[in-house]
Amino acid sequence: EQISKVNNLYMEGHEIVYWTARGGTTHIDWSEFTEAQLQDWGCKYTRIETQKKPSFDLFIDDKAKRIEEI
Repeated sequence: EQISKVNNLYMEGHEIVYWTARGGTTHIDWSEFTEAQLQDWGCKYTRIETQKKPSFDLFIDDKAKRIEEI
């Protein structure tokens, strides 16, 4: 259901960017694995950003929405 919500936003013309911290500390390139995983799940997206997201245990964003709020 969550993937459908995001896919609907994509189909409405929104830019969907998946951010991942995979490889951020190890510098291993997980791009192909991540792209294959999103495709297997049927996720629609504009692009994937890798190794740019900070790898924190807790990330606070005052403008973020939870997918359940959409």
